[in-house]
Amino acid sequence: VHGHVLQSDGRHHHARETEIHRPKQRRALLLSVLVTALMMVVEFVAGMLTGSLMLMSDAIHMLSHASALGMSLLAIVIAKKKTGGQFPFGLYRVEILAALFNGISLAGFSLWIVYEGILRIIHPVVILGPELTAVALGGLVVNLATAMILRRAGLEDLNTKSAFMHML
Repeated sequence: VHGHVLQSDGRHHHARETEIHRPKQRRALLLSVLVTALMMVVEFVAGMLTGSLMLMSDAIHMLSHASALGMSLLAIVIAKKKTGGQFPFGLYRVEILAALFNGISLAGFSLWIVYEGILRIIHPVVILGPELTAVALGGLVVNLATAMILRRAGLEDLNTKSAFMHML
């Protein structure tokens, strides 16, 4: 089935419905989910081996990243599905709902960080330095790398932009 698509310069071109919706963003999100999930496992195992609650909690933090990225990827996949006459504008609004979910989870996670920070001021915790620092730096590199991957894929849609903001 062919349709007409209006390009940004005002010209029309034919597009097949079987084309992948947002291919660059889709690849970037998939790669970001995989890298983030791998780092999550590394942090959890390192936390178990070193006895570091911080690394295990950061692994849960990485799970929140992987979930947000996965939600954005799923929204792109769902948005391209055929809907028939039931939804005349398609399912593209699913991407907006994913962006909303990412924004709400980012706000909630930020509040949790403030809460935990206050608790740490009140009740300081001894931290194991070298191992924790090495793994934490690895996590930082993964977060920055996934943010760069998403930025290079393009931030013209709200869904990918919200995933980028979550990683940033």
